[in-house]
Amino acid sequence: MRTEAAQLGADAVPASAWRKFHKATPLSDLGAFWVWLAGVPIYVFFDALESGMAEFYGEVVQLLTAKNIAIGFLVLLGISLLILGSAALSWKFKSFAVIDSGVHFRAGIIFKRYDHVRWDRIQSVEVQQKLLGRIFGFGSVKVDAAGYGEKPVNLGLLTMEDCGLLRKEILRSLDNVRRGLPPTIELSPAPGVVNIPVFDPDDMENDHLIYSLSTKRLVVSTLLTGPVIGSALFSAILVILALVGDYFLDGVQRGGLFFSAGIVSLPAIVSAIKMFAPGYGSTVYLSENGLRTRAGLVKLTTRSLPPTRIHAVQLYQPLLWRFKDWWRVDLTVAGMSLEEIQEAAYAPIPCATRAEIYRILPTIFPRLGTDDDAAFLHELLKGRGESQRVSIPVKQGRVLDPIGWTSRGVHANMHVLAIRKGRFWRSVEIIFQDHTQSAGMYQGPVQRRLKLATLNVALVAGKVRGQVKNFGIDQVSELLATQNELTKQARAVGVSESLEDWKTRVFRG
Repeated sequence: MRTEAAQLGADAVPASAWRKFHKATPLSDLGAFWVWLAGVPIYVFFDALESGMAEFYGEVVQLLTAKNIAIGFLVLLGISLLILGSAALSWKFKSFAVIDSGVHFRAGIIFKRYDHVRWDRIQSVEVQQKLLGRIFGFGSVKVDAAGYGEKPVNLGLLTMEDCGLLRKEILRSLDNVRRGLPPTIELSPAPGVVNIPVFDPDDMENDHLIYSLSTKRLVVSTLLTGPVIGSALFSAILVILALVGDYFLDGVQRGGLFFSAGIVSLPAIVSAIKMFAPGYGSTVYLSENGLRTRAGLVKLTTRSLPPTRIHAVQLYQPLLWRFKDWWRVDLTVAGMSLEEIQEAAYAPIPCATRAEIYRILPTIFPRLGTDDDAAFLHELLKGRGESQRVSIPVKQGRVLDPIGWTSRGVHANMHVLAIRKGRFWRSVEIIFQDHTQSAGMYQGPVQRRLKLATLNVALVAGKVRGQVKNFGIDQVSELLATQNELTKQARAVGVSESLEDWKTRVFRG
């Protein structure tokens, strides 16, 4: 018996509406295999570090004979041809369609796969380019559906021109459907335009650039993080001990220290790469569909973030960034995939100056709800202790947080809930009031004795926790009642902007 999805795929999509992916798709699958194969020697090398390099070197020399090399080459050639043939056959049965009912995708020869994302379920549309795709001008379009844990639909391999056109087609159709209009027709290049290959997704956009991260700042900010600094210092100590240890260490012990220094530095290198690669080339644009972000070294990703999907913002400043007054901006966005959440949420702005933050935040928040939003933001970013707009915990809070209790602060109005915390590693959370889901009070046994409590504000999954910790019990009780009332008012008024209101304010205001 056919499922409802299969029935929809067979009957609801006209045969002429199905579109094929690029003919280079099988080669992309083969390239993925060779990229995986290139990582095997790295794994073998690290395994050899544990078992002993001398023994490993001897085994390699014995294996590298002309006969074994020829056999290995033939085996890899056979596997490559097998992968290429199966990928080509799979490509013939893979297609997609964009019609009035949404985005459709089908694949599979024996085991069929069918995906259908309705227009009212689409959360975001992204253009992605992996490393080889950036070299040859190919990419894919990822369509994220609403729902925690729901897998996105990846439409690729396509040329970058086709990716740009498909992304625009889906976004314009989505905008029309939300306004009660029929979806748009398929976009195509204007007649008479020379067919020039597109290698950069920004080549097809005319959006307004509001943020661009230089490579120099990204490198410096990455090096000034805790894991990198800590590993570098520990490695330096081991190297110094090895260099000055002629009087109390033999050659083997000194070599062991050098080797240990190299091993200790590996986590720092991995951590630095994980921070550097996703943030490389980060840019943020104002587009007709909201904020458009673009970043990535190994995998270049272009995202569109409608203002209605952004629920909260976190501004985070590590200790060593204070000398430059740099901040990282994390967004809590509705409909994020499990992969994005596990990657510590989504940071479209890895490192920004305070001036850039003052320029970017108004594109997210219509207002912060105070009589002087600039002064309020300054109190959140640089302030300590009680101030005109920010309240701090009672003095009993020093028992549980002796260092950072004066840095903690909270402010609530009908527009936003703002939470400040961290003495050395500063964090500021700004939450849309009409996007909060619930609020509750928590009190542990030690807090109960000290007459302290914690307010927890529930949000969609993301970086922002929404926690007001170790405040007085009377403060939290009053804040809970106030927060519930402010949330009702915010939802009644509609604090968050629609896409049309956002475009009117940002582009014409």
